[in-house]
Amino acid sequence: MSWKQRNKEFEEREDVMGAEKQRSSKNEKMSWEQRNKEFEEREDVMGSRETRSSKRREDVMGAEKQRIGLPKMVKNIRALPIRGVLTVIGGFLIHFTVGTGNIFGNINPYLTSYIRARSSSINHSLPLAALTHGVMHGAGICMAYPGAVKTALKWFPGKSGLVTGIILCGVGVGAIVFNQVVTAFINPDNLSPDETIKDDLFFTQTSLLDRVPYCFLLLGGVCTITQLFAVVFLMSTPTDTPTDTPTQEGNSEKEVNKSHAEDTNPDEKPKQVGSMTLDAYKPHSASISDNDDDHYTPRQVLQSKLFYLLWLINSCVMLGIILISTFYKTFSQTFIKDDHFLALAGSVGSAFNALGRPFWGAVGDKIGYRESLTIVIGVFGTAGATFTLCEYGGKAMLMIWLCLLNGTYSGFLALMPSLTVSLYGQKYYSVNYGLLTTSHVSLRHHLLT
Repeated sequence: MSWKQRNKEFEEREDVMGAEKQRSSKNEKMSWEQRNKEFEEREDVMGSRETRSSKRREDVMGAEKQRIGLPKMVKNIRALPIRGVLTVIGGFLIHFTVGTGNIFGNINPYLTSYIRARSSSINHSLPLAALTHGVMHGAGICMAYPGAVKTALKWFPGKSGLVTGIILCGVGVGAIVFNQVVTAFINPDNLSPDETIKDDLFFTQTSLLDRVPYCFLLLGGVCTITQLFAVVFLMSTPTDTPTDTPTQEGNSEKEVNKSHAEDTNPDEKPKQVGSMTLDAYKPHSASISDNDDDHYTPRQVLQSKLFYLLWLINSCVMLGIILISTFYKTFSQTFIKDDHFLALAGSVGSAFNALGRPFWGAVGDKIGYRESLTIVIGVFGTAGATFTLCEYGGKAMLMIWLCLLNGTYSGFLALMPSLTVSLYGQKYYSVNYGLLTTSHVSLRHHLLT
């Protein structure tokens, strides 16, 4: 056999062996692909089983939590002191009547038109008008405002923000109701101001002006009946019920941002919030007995620098509140000729006023009063500074801005009493908060003059 034949046979054998290797490699590749495919299919089956099993476990656990949570919620509700709940309801009703003070912006155009058209009757009884609408109205609000809150806080010392918000919610609800009652009583025909004097609008319709004095009799009657009913609900705590706020052990500082957890755990040291603490501003001459560490007398409060800082903040915010609540309708009448819509806008804003109080009270208990006040004041200041732009935005923008303003300034009014209790204690709360609200007298004096 020649060498050429041998080489040819060798090449043929190599070709056959190469083909066999390729078939073997292809078979191995196919087997690995099949195995991977089978493995993936098994994983999908196992994953779907685990998903279904996990879902069933979650459903069972959710049903179990719901079954356990409902009785727990019912148990918590039953655990609430009935007399304490009635006290909160009584405080709510008292502040419901206080809401008549928030309808002055709605009644202001009617009242000023009446004074202008019937000036002889006002001059005849000006001292009585100042006594009833000024002195008696203001004195009544000052007595009712802190008293009802203080009584309710003694029942729920650990929920001061939420309880204060619920009670003060009555002011907003009262404004909603009385806004509609006053407008329907004085101006049922939706009359518009028909006389302009130096860009000021006035009503001159006799039928409308005749109803203005009787409106005050209506409001007085409703408030008297409601308050007599509400006072029955106000109840003091039993003598063995702890009414004082918990004290901090040692020399830990009392601070503005006291949270709910700190209220319920007297052994936990409060968090520091900058230098905004009462002890940082407390005079060295003030002596506090061991039994009254958390209760500051009015004299001690007046000696602290923090009080005057809070007084200044209260003055600035209240200035915006008074201007908006008093003149929003007078301003809006210059570009909206629909008296019923303006009353509706005031009522919707009052709804945000009512809902904002318990909301911001609960937020203050959760994140702290300082942070909550910062948010409230920031939003209120921005909305107030741009309120005049509603002239270009029309009814929609006016409605939105009134909701923003009412929803934020209600938070300020709900947080300040809780902040006062947090800083100075409950024992002298009525007097201390009254000192803080003396800024209102100064503001109203400067606005009138």
